[in-house]
Amino acid sequence: MDDLFNLLSSSARITKPKKRKVPQYQPDLVPLPSSEPASPEVTSTPAPNAKHSEAKLRQIHCEEMNAVRNRMNISIHKSVDKTNLPDPMTSFADLPPPAWWTDTNNNNNNNTLTYTPSFDDLKRILVRNVNRGRWTEPTPIQMQAIPSILEKRDVLASAPTGSGKSGAFLIPALLIGSAPSEL
Repeated sequence: MDDLFNLLSSSARITKPKKRKVPQYQPDLVPLPSSEPASPEVTSTPAPNAKHSEAKLRQIHCEEMNAVRNRMNISIHKSVDKTNLPDPMTSFADLPPPAWWTDTNNNNNNNTLTYTPSFDDLKRILVRNVNRGRWTEPTPIQMQAIPSILEKRDVLASAPTGSGKSGAFLIPALLIGSAPSEL
């Protein structure tokens, strides 16, 4: 009986298909253009010159952003104009201020200075706390949802459990809630 069991169980192991390895996220994305000087190995949108018109540069940038979205499996509904979307962020430190945010410190009528935190101050606090929480880089849903929500656009997103949806909605909510009241 033991010999029969061993024979049957050994053959079952032989025919058992091996699990395919799921490709892991590779952080080899081309960084988005930023105010920091780029290193020589980083490719970015070509500088304006006689060869490229402004429309061509916008088209190149749009294609680069679509390539980032495709690499990260970020899908945008076909009814959305992809040329008007905020660029996905590749790191929390790369988060640009939204177009509606203006950094101003105002004097009120009593001649007392009231401090209004700048976007950079809030972003610095955010990045410090994100690093303390050991988040190394944004997940795909965070890459696209955070800039979109900061631009006060409607976002309807779906992603697997544990993919960072809560962070994708809470981070911009904290930043918008901390915005100066006159904005």
